[in-house]
Amino acid sequence: MEIIRLTSKDIKQLKKYELHDSIENTESILYLYRKRELLKIFKSTDEYYRINKNYILNRLFYLKEYINMPELIMPKELVKISGKNTGFTMEFIKENTNLSLVFNSSKISIEDKLFFLKEIGKIIEKIEANEILRTNSFQLGDIHEGNFIFDNKNNMVRAVDIDSSYVDGMNAPNSKFLTFNDKLWDFPNKYPLASNDRHIPNYNTTILSYIYMILNMITEEYVPNMSISDFCSHLNILNDVGFNKELLDSIFAIYLPKENYFDLALFDTINPKLILKYREIKNVKK
Repeated sequence: MEIIRLTSKDIKQLKKYELHDSIENTESILYLYRKRELLKIFKSTDEYYRINKNYILNRLFYLKEYINMPELIMPKELVKISGKNTGFTMEFIKENTNLSLVFNSSKISIEDKLFFLKEIGKIIEKIEANEILRTNSFQLGDIHEGNFIFDNKNNMVRAVDIDSSYVDGMNAPNSKFLTFNDKLWDFPNKYPLASNDRHIPNYNTTILSYIYMILNMITEEYVPNMSISDFCSHLNILNDVGFNKELLDSIFAIYLPKENYFDLALFDTINPKLILKYREIKNVKK
């Protein structure tokens, strides 16, 4: 693991990398560094926060030597400013499209959105099938639309914000879909809470987050905030318009005391015409 030592003056001379206004980035500042790297500097000066982040980074430096997953944009070098570990560098994907912009755009077709969602599903499957990652209890801790990009040059979907991963049982990260989600509190064995009241990432939370993303796209609403009653109402409409029953069963399972499951073969049953039919009925009922 290479360590880069910088000063505050060095940082001030770097150009910030600005994300689109709609993309959340509350815990760090990004800088353009060298020709093909981004520098991520954590805003928090809390010692416990930095210890946690540095542990995760060190584990990621170790794991990337043993896995071949270009879909994960892994850290390259640890960064110290004035002697303190404060961030890391990573590959800079200059020609990229953040998928939150894709899913929030009415100009992108349903077919294209389904393509991107399936590619995310493939990444999740690939992680689960990797013995080294599984042995080290690796999970993408904060799965949501904004933490995936489309690499236009290499024509592939890639996961970013890898420093929010969960490795080796280290402290649970903040997660957009999980944190403060009171609907999950009734299932402490399925969605366990850590001592900091954040949910501990596992396969169940991964599938939950992925299903949320699928439903966010279909319903054009923010499903994690839906009451279970409203959630069921939407599933009833999906059932009425002809969505695959096994697919709907796997979706409904996220709020049942049983293990979550999802097969990409089920994903292939999602028909754009049925989505449009669902939206027509939903809008009429409004």
